[in-house]
Amino acid sequence: MRTEVLAFIAAITASFAVRAEAETVTITSERTLFVGEASSLSIKVALPSDAAQPLLLTVHAEGSALDVVRGRMSRESARTLPSSALSFAVPVIGRVPGTAVVRAHARFFRCTDTCRAQEAAAVLAVEVRTR
Repeated sequence: MRTEVLAFIAAITASFAVRAEAETVTITSERTLFVGEASSLSIKVALPSDAAQPLLLTVHAEGSALDVVRGRMSRESARTLPSSALSFAVPVIGRVPGTAVVRAHARFFRCTDTCRAQEAAAVLAVEVRTR
């Protein structure tokens, strides 16, 4: 009975340790973009320190207000920040006035004895206006 309780406590502690190294994706931009102008979204991907495996970032915009010029990027497209997070500059163009919902999805692998796919995502509303 005591070993079962200790095993249960160890399992709970391990699950909290995994959550403490959670991966995050953050999208930032100028809140207002303008029709016909090129700009870029800044996307930061913070990964656990052991995640030096391949990474694919997919970005798309819902609605017709914004076009994502380059929507798929790999780790090699990123700049590494001092915090070890990856920073991507995603080029976009404002097409028509309105609001676009931008979604970023990062897929990477965490490897120990075997490799498992991991995912993280973020969403941001971006307004496009006429000048």
